[in-house]
Amino acid sequence: FMLEASHYPSDEREWARFLELCKGEEGAAAAADKAQDPEVSLLRAVAFNAGLQVPGMVSFLGGFVAQEAFKAASGKFTPLHQWMYYSASECLRDGLRVWTPLSRNPGDYGEFDDRCAKDQTRLFGPELSKRLKGLNVFMVGSGAVGCEILKILALMQVSTASSARFHVTDMDSIEKSNLNRQYLFRPKHINQPKAKVAAEAIRRVNPRMNIQSYLHCVGDSESNPKQGTGDGAEEKANEQSPFNQRFYESIDVIISALDNVQGRIFLDGMSVAHRKPFLDAGTQGTKGSTQAVVPFETENYGATSDPVSEQIPVCTVKNFPYLVEHTAQWAVEWFSELFSEEIREARAFLENPESYIERLDAEANKIDGSDQPARMSEKYSLLKSAFGVSSKEIRNGLGFLTDRELRVDWLNPKSLSDCIAWALHRFQTAFQENILKLLHNFPHNATTESGMPFWGGNKHMPHVIHFDPNDKLHVTFVYSAARLYAKARGLDFDSPTQIDRHGELVEVLDTVLSKQDGGRAVDPDREYIGNNVEQIMKDVAQRARAEKVHGQISFNPIAFDKDSTNENVMDFVSAAANLRARNYGIIEEDRAKIKQIAGRIIPAIATTTAFVSGLACLELYKIVSRNDRTQDGALKAVSAMPYRNNFVNLALPFMASSEPGRAVIEPTRTINSVGPDAVNPMKANNFSVWDAIEIYDPRNKNKTSGEVSSQEFATVQYLAKQL
Repeated sequence: FMLEASHYPSDEREWARFLELCKGEEGAAAAADKAQDPEVSLLRAVAFNAGLQVPGMVSFLGGFVAQEAFKAASGKFTPLHQWMYYSASECLRDGLRVWTPLSRNPGDYGEFDDRCAKDQTRLFGPELSKRLKGLNVFMVGSGAVGCEILKILALMQVSTASSARFHVTDMDSIEKSNLNRQYLFRPKHINQPKAKVAAEAIRRVNPRMNIQSYLHCVGDSESNPKQGTGDGAEEKANEQSPFNQRFYESIDVIISALDNVQGRIFLDGMSVAHRKPFLDAGTQGTKGSTQAVVPFETENYGATSDPVSEQIPVCTVKNFPYLVEHTAQWAVEWFSELFSEEIREARAFLENPESYIERLDAEANKIDGSDQPARMSEKYSLLKSAFGVSSKEIRNGLGFLTDRELRVDWLNPKSLSDCIAWALHRFQTAFQENILKLLHNFPHNATTESGMPFWGGNKHMPHVIHFDPNDKLHVTFVYSAARLYAKARGLDFDSPTQIDRHGELVEVLDTVLSKQDGGRAVDPDREYIGNNVEQIMKDVAQRARAEKVHGQISFNPIAFDKDSTNENVMDFVSAAANLRARNYGIIEEDRAKIKQIAGRIIPAIATTTAFVSGLACLELYKIVSRNDRTQDGALKAVSAMPYRNNFVNLALPFMASSEPGRAVIEPTRTINSVGPDAVNPMKANNFSVWDAIEIYDPRNKNKTSGEVSSQEFATVQYLAKQL
């Protein structure tokens, strides 16, 4: 039919032709008289609905197909053999229906007249679309999974009613490495808050979505409820944030897009305490999972014990580490930035300087509403990033070409002294300057919005480290960094006679340090830089073109491999991890332990993110479509569970879907009477983790929580102990 008409069937005449193609002329004539026949009904549903786009299904299918294409192109992982079949018919509450042809009246689909809104209304009906628009949602996390879920929900018209609100929080900021998998962010957004930028991007996707962003942390270790019970959740719901009891009571659905189990358990506690549906989605490389938690129907997230999370919150790694696992991950990411990402950028510059400068101009001009100095600053920061140098290394605006005071040639190092000076500056940037910046923003006496000390608990206040040539760890870092940099720049300093930890290395360090002001590089002339960026870039291009002709400039990226035969790889990561640990007062570990930790770090993959996010959003249809409620607002029990928990590994490929476990029902118990007026024993009927003892002040006509006397509180404690 598509070959004939170039579109899907859209009216009765085209349906008749479709049926004829399926069954032949005689079969079609016979089927026309059997409109209620299941086979005919199925064909009709396929004919009129095959072209509909459901955002969650599109994301799910797109992620899977993209991963298979990647396998074909790279030869990595196991390709799909035979067929991939997935059914989500349980999203349709009334089962498979014979849908009417597409209405020609755009007003039938609501105000937001786009393809996804029309298709969704046609498939699920106007009532479900209305409920989606009126949802109040709280989502935690706007990283890889969070960006995908936000995009899908915006297309699903979630929280677009005037009374609805979509709340998203993430205290992390955008880094360059995020751009390859978090598609709501662009180069101009680097160092800006993820939640804020994501909300702005979503408003462009769907201007009617009422989204509000926050920069607050949810579920730190000091505000965690007990796993799976919600005990203490009310009192500990992160009092330093706006997410209090009243906030959670206003929410319809809680969504977790976190990268750690600790935060998920906290949100699970909030879900149990307030009886709110909870959707969780997470990925780890090619692996991913989703879980649907529905009050009184399914078990909660904390009902089963998860293995210890191997993923660490990004904000913890970046600014607030408190375990050596955090510093090891930071060291691996820094290695990739220095010796892989930035080296590739520099090589791209050398291959075609003019084209690279044009790209810098284009990216710099993407800064909306910025003035010329701001664009200059952006272009300059991009150029610095390409060469992996910091502001402290610039002298008179030309430092990345030649630092005249230190006599270091950043563009084309030729000597051991150049490489060691480069490594020493890396030491100062990471373990001195960046720490000083953090302490400037959050000094030792900093407090939170509620007046509590900022530093404390798992937030270790860092201190700077000054380079000491007599410290073995310091020398190991500079030694390994210099040799890696030399290798990346095509230089050969592998001979022990040319570089020695205790001989020539220390001599070169003494020379470099003696030419610095107090052991630190001299600040650049920032005004000169800002006014001469264009000329500086042209000078670099001209110099690179001239030297490349003679084959003197080389950039060779080095990928991190914990099992690399180059011992400098793990020497660098181990030294960097322990120096970072020393910054924050964390117990240091030996090289073998750091290697073990570094080997477990798995990066996020865009294909898995799209796949898992789509599955999670399909579960939202099922939750919203369930509207059979008891008098107290709880969903009525159903015999067939429509929800699905999903587990996937796209590398195999493998996917398994299962019904969530039902809420565990405790048996009836008899409790002795309490109180002065008690006569008969009290029976506690079947109850689960979703049930609660609610106390109301009888003097409060609105039945909102009132004050509880000490005697009443003792009674509650007694009942809780018995139960």
